[in-house]
Amino acid sequence: MKITDKILSLPPYISTAWKNIVSIHVETRPYGHVLLIELITGTKVEVPHLDPKLMEKIGGVPGLGDLLSHGFDNFWKPELQAWLSNKAYPGTLSDAEINTLSNDPPLLFFILFEAAKESQGVQLGTLGSIIVADVFFGALEADKMAIERGHTTLQGALRELGGQILARDDAFEFVPEIRSMPELIAFMVDELKVGDTPPAFI
Repeated sequence: MKITDKILSLPPYISTAWKNIVSIHVETRPYGHVLLIELITGTKVEVPHLDPKLMEKIGGVPGLGDLLSHGFDNFWKPELQAWLSNKAYPGTLSDAEINTLSNDPPLLFFILFEAAKESQGVQLGTLGSIIVADVFFGALEADKMAIERGHTTLQGALRELGGQILARDDAFEFVPEIRSMPELIAFMVDELKVGDTPPAFI
């Protein structure tokens, strides 16, 4: 866990810069308090079983309201305008062209720009990562293995898989009932013993 005036990192749920967060608040559920975080991409992240001390720490971040993004117009548009005006091709684009590109940038251009801003181009940014993940998710959802059909739990599917390929329906008993990506990440971190290994979101 890492909470500073630069980033909010609550593994395995979220790790991002404050500028990528639009809003953050606590909601009461029947099973306890949940921290709801909305990103500039529209994605909503839920952090369950909220520790009151954690919320106090988040609330204690200096200038929290100013750190949060207020959408595309207030963060990415000025960044794009500044880059197109001063760094890309100085003097070659008219004000109207810069305004058009800043208001509605081509998707590929924005993904590359976002990556350059968020990680110096080392990896995809928030939106780029979501698009790639959606492609893989769609492909996996459209072409399920036979054992995935007819099972409502991971354990049930793994028992059938173990019986089919290893003649042991208990071969994968060490795998817990994983229901979400955060649970999968937490399981892999524990299995691979990489809890203290960068990147911080893991």
